[in-house]
Amino acid sequence: MKILVYDIIIKNGIIIDGAGNDWIKGDIAIKDGIIAKIGNLFYERADENIDASKKIVCPGFVDIHSHSDYTALIYPTSDSKVMQGVTTEVVGNCGYSLAPLTKENIDVFKEANIEEGFLINLLSWDWLTLDQYYAKVMEIGTSVNYVPLVGHNTIRIAVMGFEKREPSDTELRKMVNMLENEMRSGYFGISTGLEYPPGSFSKTDELVELSKIASKYGGIYASHIRDEGPRVEEAVMEAIEIGKRANIPVEISHIKVVGRENWYKADVLLNLIHRARNIGIEVNADAYPYTALQTTPTILLPSWVMEGGIDMALQRLKNKKLVDKIKKEMTLNVDEESSEIAIMEYGGKTIKDLSNEWNMNVFETYLKLLLENKGKVRMIHHSMNEESVEKFITSPLISIGSDGMGTTPNYGPIGKFQHPREYGTFPRIISRFWREKNILSLPEAIRKMTGLPASKLRLKKRGLIKEDFYADIVIFDPEKILDTATFTDPVKFPVGINYVIVNGKIVVKNGIHTGLKPGIVIKRLNK
Repeated sequence: MKILVYDIIIKNGIIIDGAGNDWIKGDIAIKDGIIAKIGNLFYERADENIDASKKIVCPGFVDIHSHSDYTALIYPTSDSKVMQGVTTEVVGNCGYSLAPLTKENIDVFKEANIEEGFLINLLSWDWLTLDQYYAKVMEIGTSVNYVPLVGHNTIRIAVMGFEKREPSDTELRKMVNMLENEMRSGYFGISTGLEYPPGSFSKTDELVELSKIASKYGGIYASHIRDEGPRVEEAVMEAIEIGKRANIPVEISHIKVVGRENWYKADVLLNLIHRARNIGIEVNADAYPYTALQTTPTILLPSWVMEGGIDMALQRLKNKKLVDKIKKEMTLNVDEESSEIAIMEYGGKTIKDLSNEWNMNVFETYLKLLLENKGKVRMIHHSMNEESVEKFITSPLISIGSDGMGTTPNYGPIGKFQHPREYGTFPRIISRFWREKNILSLPEAIRKMTGLPASKLRLKKRGLIKEDFYADIVIFDPEKILDTATFTDPVKFPVGINYVIVNGKIVVKNGIHTGLKPGIVIKRLNK
């Protein structure tokens, strides 16, 4: 009789299944990328045995809000994510996916990607559809799985460029057709970035019509909502309205309340979500465990300034007659916040630091930053408080997303100054919210990073430690796991993560990336 030899057996682990259940002690056998057996496997054989004594064995982390589609061809080993235990990333967020494109508007799309501008010139731009782009990703391989969304901003640019108006009936039909083609190919829904142009130019009705198409194919509506500060309640209510009218599950991206005067609104937003769920609207959200956001400083400008794209915006910023009007209508008082806004391309110096250095007032410094860099600068804004972040992180409805990109520590085009979330989000949930503060149980912390996001996305056979599920697995030391990335030293791997397994292949072994790239592009049509 032929004896079955497994590929891997993980022995003596403390298994947390990702569904929120208490831990059990046991062994896990992996064969052909699948969890083949769970239990006491003392007498079973494998090509490789991993001793997980005193270690947690749980599903690989699912980063429900990522932008690693922009770096998939540049950093295919996605070290910053994999070394955190991330095995699956949801990409195409905040309204920007890397397709669908049209030949006529590729340059407009490239110009629109202000925050990712430092990466744009490294890509070949020889694709028009998501299938074509992800075929290129799979040619070189990936260490993580990708779950792509279709970006509303991307579609709008392809059809309308940067025009600040409602689409005509013909244009809306073109947008609908582009989205339907991508959804028919198996992608997971539509994302919006309603604080960014041209998404900020859209009306609710446009978003409803597109969301109906995503809903038709079982997709979700993932929204970077229209405002995260003074009008955040209205923005959440708009997302809920879209969910109701389009009959589509809603995921509010990186939910937060920005600005001291708005911090009390965390409870208000959670109540809005619960009320919507109580009447049958499926609304969820995700968050990251930091009190600072990262974005482009152009987000502070009135939306009309960005009409026509960044080049036209820069011309307006040079117009002295318009500058006073712009300052009055900005979404944030730069003078008051200057010491809280760090510019990444200037070594993390704040606008106030640069203002003193350049002997200019704060607003002049802000204008100089945009004009001299053609708008292509990134900022980290310390604009949230710990209490509101904790309220979001501990809500049972909220899963964890990094809002970051997969990178490597060699700096390269992204540079030394990044947000620590790129390297630390998922270990931070465990070390800070479970071990240090004890405001989440360990099974609940893990559920938020595994089973919960997988269920929101309707991912088949992922997100749980369960027989016949794909073998995406993390093994970590519960006493040692720790995020080490900080705002002053952000490019640092966490400690305490021993193994990461993606589709049954060991990608991290004894805390070191093996270089393997067993990841896939997941589609709804995949078995």
